[in-house]
Amino acid sequence: MRYLHTLTRNLLSIVTRQRRRLGCLLGVILLVVLVAFGYKSRQLYQIGRDIVADVRVARTLAHSWHEPAALADLEPLLTRIRANTALLRAEAGLLLPLTHLLGWVPVYGADLAAVEPLLDTAVYLTIAADETYTALAPALIEREPDESIRVVLVRYLVPPPPQLATARQALSQAADAWSRVPFDHLSPRVRGYLAPVETFLPLARDTLDLVPILPDMLGANGPRDYLFLAQNPDELRATGGFIGAAGILTLKGGRVAEFSLQHSGSVNDFAAGPYPAAPNPLRRYMHIDPWALQDANWSPDFPTTAHVAMDLYQRGQGRTVDGVIAATPGAMQLLLAVTGPLAVPDVAEPVSADNLQQYIQTEFDRELEAEPGQERKAYLGKLAEAMITKLDADLERMDAPALMQAFRQALDERHLLLYTQEPDAAAFLARREWDGAVQPGASDFLLVVDANVGYNKVNGHIEQRMAYAVDLSDPRSPVATLTINHTNRLNTTGTCRQWRADAGPLRYAEVADNCYWNYLRVLVPRGSRLVGIRTNPVPGEWMLSGRGDTGTVTVSQGEAGTHTLSTFLVVPFGETRTTVLRYRLPPGVLTDEAYGRHYRLKLQKQSGREAIPVTLQIDLPPQATLISAAPVPVRVSEHSLVVDLDLARDQTLDVIFRQP
Repeated sequence: MRYLHTLTRNLLSIVTRQRRRLGCLLGVILLVVLVAFGYKSRQLYQIGRDIVADVRVARTLAHSWHEPAALADLEPLLTRIRANTALLRAEAGLLLPLTHLLGWVPVYGADLAAVEPLLDTAVYLTIAADETYTALAPALIEREPDESIRVVLVRYLVPPPPQLATARQALSQAADAWSRVPFDHLSPRVRGYLAPVETFLPLARDTLDLVPILPDMLGANGPRDYLFLAQNPDELRATGGFIGAAGILTLKGGRVAEFSLQHSGSVNDFAAGPYPAAPNPLRRYMHIDPWALQDANWSPDFPTTAHVAMDLYQRGQGRTVDGVIAATPGAMQLLLAVTGPLAVPDVAEPVSADNLQQYIQTEFDRELEAEPGQERKAYLGKLAEAMITKLDADLERMDAPALMQAFRQALDERHLLLYTQEPDAAAFLARREWDGAVQPGASDFLLVVDANVGYNKVNGHIEQRMAYAVDLSDPRSPVATLTINHTNRLNTTGTCRQWRADAGPLRYAEVADNCYWNYLRVLVPRGSRLVGIRTNPVPGEWMLSGRGDTGTVTVSQGEAGTHTLSTFLVVPFGETRTTVLRYRLPPGVLTDEAYGRHYRLKLQKQSGREAIPVTLQIDLPPQATLISAAPVPVRVSEHSLVVDLDLARDQTLDVIFRQP
């Protein structure tokens, strides 16, 4: 309810207090306003004051939303807030045309100009809140005291009450109104009041958009079995990292009916039948064959990887599943920040967001000391099992909005990937880009994929930076130059050795202390043509096979209709390796539109990675005039612009220019 309080307080400030603050700057205009609309202003003030009073009470009751008595008391408040907000918008109608003319006013002009979209946002948000309450309150108020709210809602939402469709529509309208608010230009105080709306709106929309599909995914219509993959990005692979543990998560009626994990290597049963051959790079650079579950995530397209993992799990365990969930420690860290420290069986100290990496290394070392034949669950699997158990037992006592935001961030940044075979749910995940699919779109596209093929966990010490320059000086034949720097921050003195058969079991710090053997793939638009390279040949003594690599770039058909440019490199201790790929883009990356020529670039982030610094440079044709660019460039010259960003999630660059 805080966002309602914020909006109404801001609106009251604009309507009632700006008269005094603007003083002589608005003298003549305000005099007219006061004479013509004096009574109206007093009326608006009274309505707004009633709204603020009700919002304060509603916020208090909302903290006890799980208590039937508090929920019952909310009903008249939400109805009154909705009615009064609509009344405020209607009564302010005569004043709103005037606010559109006041954008020139120093300091507060943007606040005044934003009154109408802010009022519209408030109206639609109150509609959404009231309709959501009307839809869900009966089930929550009438539930048995010992019934789980989650279980009740999962059962009640099949099918969803019709009021939720109204609430979803209202949230969509609120988002449209909010998009018209010049948020970055508002005064600092008003911007501070309204900042929570930036987070709340997309979170609320995602929540209601999930309503039609979530109950079935949670087992409302029967048990749903998911293959759970625990990935470690310290040994980076295409969809997040080496699969250290795998198992089954079964959801039934909104509760966890089964969750069991085992060390990924023990999932395979090569005696049960033939396994497929591993992808060629795994065979060539790691001598891996056949294809085992721990190496299933070779494709950067997670739906493709999910099908491979499901097939390999079925071969090893004889069990089919309904979908796949993959998670990295990045997802766990976001959840731990909300749940607090987590008790893990046989671990002395609770695991928190702060000591997660220490836990990973310590438990890896402990597993080395396991007795022969002792079951290994893998450290990531043990932690995931503890988190699932805690969420299942304590979910209703947690900060629901913060937990939902943590899940949303994990999905947006691809630390958590979901795949399901249910068509409606799969379509929703694809639209939100939460399924980890390669989605190139119709314009320029770039996805850089690293895969550690060195039998080590060195990625925590590898720094990557990228620069992408696109020359549009000849729009019929755009040229892209991609420069990728990999730096090994380890200062160890030694020779790169891919595998030490004589070393025996190595502790985590020793496994992470090595050179970086990297199979690099770059996914680019279909129709791109490689015209120049700078790569990094590898000597034979660094390789397990004893055979060197010339640094050749292979061009092949990629996922989702892309082209893939692949090469192999090794980054020694304390050194940087630079890879440069120059290629002609298809002319379709530029489109002609009514307002000018449009260049769009989609940068897709590799799953499981932390943010990567990226510098983009776009060179425009001679005599072109830049119309707009988003994100905002850090540098603009006569025919060039530069954008710096951190690739924590997918990013899109839009450049519009005109040519004579």
